[in-house]
Amino acid sequence: KVFLNQEIGRLKEQLAEATQHEEIKGDEEMLEKTNKIIKRLESFAKEGINERVLMTVLKTQSLVGEIYNAHND
Repeated sequence: KVFLNQEIGRLKEQLAEATQHEEIKGDEEMLEKTNKIIKRLESFAKEGINERVLMTVLKTQSLVGEIYNAHND
């Protein structure tokens, strides 16, 4: 549970940083969806660990990886 909470914090931080990238900041829909993901991650602080939480974290890890790999190319 400690690792999961740390990972959620890391993902929130990276998504918040990603909202400053021109590609996301310049696209209102992408910015809105990124902020929704951040809010969903924040809501997990009140929940226990379940399959939905784990799947969302895994999908978010993949998304963050894509965002940062695209900006490093």
